[in-house]
Amino acid sequence: MGTIGGTTMQQGQPDARPEITAKLFGRERRADTRHCVDCQVLVVPMTGATQVPGHLVDISAGGCRLETKARVMVTIMMRVELQFQLRGIAFRLVGVCQGTRGGNFYAVRFQDVSQRKRIELMEVIDEVMQANARKAVAAADFQAVEQGRVTDAGSVNPGVSAIDATRVAIPAVTPVLSTPPLQAPVVAVAPSLETSLPVAVANSGAFGVGCRVNSRHIVDTSAQLLLIKAGISMPSRILNLSLSGCRLRTEEPFNVGIYVRLEAEFCLNGLAFRLGGVSQAILDKHTIGIRFLDVSERRREQLVELIAEIADAEAAKAVADGGEEAAV
Repeated sequence: MGTIGGTTMQQGQPDARPEITAKLFGRERRADTRHCVDCQVLVVPMTGATQVPGHLVDISAGGCRLETKARVMVTIMMRVELQFQLRGIAFRLVGVCQGTRGGNFYAVRFQDVSQRKRIELMEVIDEVMQANARKAVAAADFQAVEQGRVTDAGSVNPGVSAIDATRVAIPAVTPVLSTPPLQAPVVAVAPSLETSLPVAVANSGAFGVGCRVNSRHIVDTSAQLLLIKAGISMPSRILNLSLSGCRLRTEEPFNVGIYVRLEAEFCLNGLAFRLGGVSQAILDKHTIGIRFLDVSERRREQLVELIAEIADAEAAKAVADGGEEAAV
């Protein structure tokens, strides 16, 4: 039972005052934009009550909304601690319950968040926002194709689905390689939306010039590779780096496979990075290629600056080496 503005609310009866429920859960009460998420959360009441598992429904810089399977006696303005992991980053945030609905849904407003945690939270929310935007665009494109709004020449047969119609309208073209493929070990390459190269090209040189849009730069720095799902951290070294990914060598064998969500944490030229992505290619038991995913705008700008510094250093070294050869 809780009191708001002199009005008593009983748990399990949130609809007794619809205007109060609207203020608790509506947009007008929340200053920060909410973003849909779906991750596990552990609710720890500060009164010492039993911990309750649940999952986050949405999150913002100022609070979140969560759902629990079991009904929990959480009253208005009760302090709770939320423990969750979002996009590979672990959070332990304290807040107060702003409203309940049905004994299973709770709105929590964050309190006493440190500056460092607030920055991490904003970065993760930015990544969530970008990921949700991409999903919305992909869903809209798919719906447009399903509804038959196809721009290809020719009419669509009503008896054929829109997707099949587009496959018929676009003839299959057998790719022709201008040069024979290099003799290199065949590597496992994960499917990518960024490239539609033939398999022969991908296998002939994964992360080569034809497969990677951004140029690679040789580096040598220690790193920690975190397997998000398994929660395993593997000491590693980064061998090369680009805006879209990196190549990395682990001390222990990497036996997980391709398209596994992971994070690479490293420090280079005084800048610390923690970038999420997927294993894109397995070159051998210890050498893998990583494709970065959902990089925030601020992190991307820092990565651009870092790669520019590396490129300048490479150019200066090439000039110096050329001068030494000329002298000889």
